[in-house]
Amino acid sequence: EIAAETSARAMAAGSSTQECASCFDTAPLSPLCASSAHGLCAECCWRCCESSLGEGLVPACPFKCGAVSKRRALTALDAAQLPPSQRETFASKLDEVYLGAERAQRGAVQCIGKGCE
Repeated sequence: EIAAETSARAMAAGSSTQECASCFDTAPLSPLCASSAHGLCAECCWRCCESSLGEGLVPACPFKCGAVSKRRALTALDAAQLPPSQRETFASKLDEVYLGAERAQRGAVQCIGKGCE
């Protein structure tokens, strides 16, 4: 249903459609990763991001070519057209996950003991 709405909007705007690399539906595609060969429909982009965020992980390309940028994850979230409260929950989780990844890249470690700062 989400992909159909997105597809209809994109077609009205003059976008071409192609086969999604994940579900093989014909729809407007969005690059989730750096590879232009891995175009996914809006529904598959969101599914990829949603499952990773649910596990507290930065989303990654399902074709194993690397992490999804925060900008592309936000684009997938917007395309999902979730109810406002659900969108806010995922946007907050997305910010939290990417912030944690940035801190880890800078060498921060998470303390698991009591009274840590």
